[in-house]
Amino acid sequence: MKLFPKVSVLLIILALLNYASRKWIPAAYTEVADYNSLYLTDAGIYVSNTQVYHDSLELHFDGTLPPAPRQFTLHVYPGNNTDTSFDTIHYSGNFLRYKPAVAGPTHAVAITINNSDSFVLNIGDITPQNKTGEHQYELVSRELVVKPKVVHPLQAWTTNFWFTETRVPVSEVQKLLHDSVMVRDQDSTVDKVLKISSFILKRIAGHLGNPPDSFAGKHPLQQLYDVQNKGAKVWCGNISALFSCLASVAGIPVRTVQTGDFKDNIGSGIHIFCEVYIREKRCWSYVDLTMNAVLPNDGKRYLNGMDVQRLLTYSGTDSVVRTLHYANDSLASVPFTVMAQDIGFYLHRNTVFNFSYGRFLDNYNVTGWKKQMINFFNYKPYYAIYSDNATTTRCAFWLRVVLNYALAFVLLIWIILGIVKITAGRKR
Repeated sequence: MKLFPKVSVLLIILALLNYASRKWIPAAYTEVADYNSLYLTDAGIYVSNTQVYHDSLELHFDGTLPPAPRQFTLHVYPGNNTDTSFDTIHYSGNFLRYKPAVAGPTHAVAITINNSDSFVLNIGDITPQNKTGEHQYELVSRELVVKPKVVHPLQAWTTNFWFTETRVPVSEVQKLLHDSVMVRDQDSTVDKVLKISSFILKRIAGHLGNPPDSFAGKHPLQQLYDVQNKGAKVWCGNISALFSCLASVAGIPVRTVQTGDFKDNIGSGIHIFCEVYIREKRCWSYVDLTMNAVLPNDGKRYLNGMDVQRLLTYSGTDSVVRTLHYANDSLASVPFTVMAQDIGFYLHRNTVFNFSYGRFLDNYNVTGWKKQMINFFNYKPYYAIYSDNATTTRCAFWLRVVLNYALAFVLLIWIILGIVKITAGRKR
């Protein structure tokens, strides 16, 4: 059995490489994401496919569409965007066909589905005059994603961790939400966020600072009790975990986002905040209770964390943007400039956003050998990162996955060879 020692050496090498990939290689559990994959989910609406149908443009919609039968209403604005013509089309499926004027200018088309969801697209027939056969079209939209490469289900970002926690039963969290936070099932997503935010901000007021070492391993509610009863301090990680716990149990899709990193003994604005998914508006929005900023908006839409970073970095502070700010025992709308300087310390040109998938918490405290094995063979990332200054690729992530499966395969061969060797020895 000359092969057995060689396989044993290979097994040891792979085990060491596997350990190194998990402990020392950055981004071993991370994938690099684009903006659309972070902020578009199957709970939204998008154009999944386009097709030229004779002299018309066919648009296929996907996501969480209004129930059938669907009525697509088109409001067409010709080149000068002043004259308006209306064309109502009835479809029971998920697509519509639109025929722009031949060789006409690109113009705005407002599409409304069942008088609820509305989007504006710029469509034009750009077919050259001498071209025969299929037409060519230009299709641009600032509001609707067209043919995205990746659409994550909303559940990919949410976690069941707080429902299975044993340190504090979920029934205690639900009782707190009902009796103290006054959250009700019929509340809108925004109302729930405001109630939870007010509850937390009122109780942590004057208690921002370095948390005690005793917080390690404690449930967010246990930490909150220490703040109230012992005057303990809390910071962004504790506050975000508390908000995530209460919001998740209240039925709000919520995810945590970490910014910054630490390299060569230098930090680059390390911070943790939350984003909530507002189902009624089909969008993610920024909630940063440490910075006392809740649901910033420009009057038309809610802003997410990356929107805020771009606002601070590339546009300066926009006087139109406002945010909810806690003062005098209530949340009030104030100009975003009030806290722009503090937030800008964390959201800047070099910010690295680290979005946690729901599976991160679900797998974080895995116990038992069966769950450990499932965690070992998990081939999905725990985080997604985005940055205007990122150099990370998915190489480290796939290196870890390949090493995991290679180690398992070689271990299986090693066990088989070992059994064969022992059996052969007994026959002698």
